Amino acid sequence: MNLSAPPTFAIQWLLPRLHQFNSEQPEISLNFVRYRHSYHFDEDQDIDASIQFGGGEWPGAVSYYLTGKDTVPICAPDLLKGKNVLMPDQLVQLTLLHAVEVPYAWQDWCNYFGLDGKNGRVGPRFDQYSLIIKAAQLGMGIGLVPRCLVEDELRSGQLINPVQQPHLARQGYFLCVKEDRENIPAINTLRTWLLARLSEPADQEPPKERIASI
Repeated sequence: MNLSAPPTFAIQWLLPRLHQFNSEQPEISLNFVRYRHSYHFDEDQDIDASIQFGGGEWPGAVSYYLTGKDTVPICAPDLLKGKNVLMPDQLVQLTLLHAVEVPYAWQDWCNYFGLDGKNGRVGPRFDQYSLIIKAAQLGMGIGLVPRCLVEDELRSGQLINPVQQPHLARQGYFLCVKEDRENIPAINTLRTWLLARLSEPADQEPPKERIASI
């Protein structure tokens, strides 16, 4: 099966879980092909399915929501100089880190909390969530990212979420399957497996018996 996924999502969420899928479904071979944002699935013949970030509609594909709409502000603990919690109006006075592909994310966040949306339009821009996560760890500002991408960093204390009020964004990660391949057993198996594990924490290491067999 040819699958593509956004690089940050693949590294932070998918790959830490994939060893379990390989162990449970050894007969299914996943081939990761080059990721492109916004496929035209009715034209591309080199892809069976893709994990895409967006609103849920792509030409030629059936989409299934996975995760990612739960977004959180993130920053390095030292950035707040001993504080762990800020009010939304305090947070937007700091440097905001923006995702190029989601240019309205901070503006939507500001509007949700009743703040002036212009505060959400200023700040450096990055073309990958992985760069925003790294910039936040380095103390360059406040990132706004899907919670699923920073679960480990939040648990370990490398990053903190200074605004505890929840916020759901308009976009998230979807498994997109080409319409003419929706009923392929291997794709159905992958879809069922992904949906079943959305609420489970990722293992940090493959099982020892799996390591021994490599």
